[in-house]
Amino acid sequence: MRYINIINQIATVDNITLNTSIGKLKGIGLKYQTALKERGIRQVKDLLFDFPFRYDDFSEIKKIRDLRIGEKVTIEAELKGLEKKVTFHRRMSVVEAIASDDTAALKIVWFNQPYIVNTLKKGESYRFSGKVDFNAGFLTITNPSFEKRVDPE
Repeated sequence: MRYINIINQIATVDNITLNTSIGKLKGIGLKYQTALKERGIRQVKDLLFDFPFRYDDFSEIKKIRDLRIGEKVTIEAELKGLEKKVTFHRRMSVVEAIASDDTAALKIVWFNQPYIVNTLKKGESYRFSGKVDFNAGFLTITNPSFEKRVDPE
């Protein structure tokens, strides 16, 4: 989203070309400029051709009962349980959640993302997007992206 704001700026400012340094754009401070440079973005043209690693379409929602192993899906479900564990063997953080819609439930797992436990709230509805798998007797989505469900007004 921030890229879109930058591109809108470029379209309305004179003397900006594809070869203009990112640091000359309004709103790009030293900290953000350094982060962009680490991604190889030094000029306006680099910004325009930096495509997302992945894109999750949260608009096409599937029911849990209709999921198939191996498919990439988005579900809308209520979080029923959330627990953080640390594996003894590797001292890796694992967050496990149970989410359900009106048709079924599934397990959601995040590896090495302990902040998830403070981000999500039991009893609230979210959209989760990721690849469906089957592990230990449960349909599972591992390391999904997510967004909080917003009721239409």
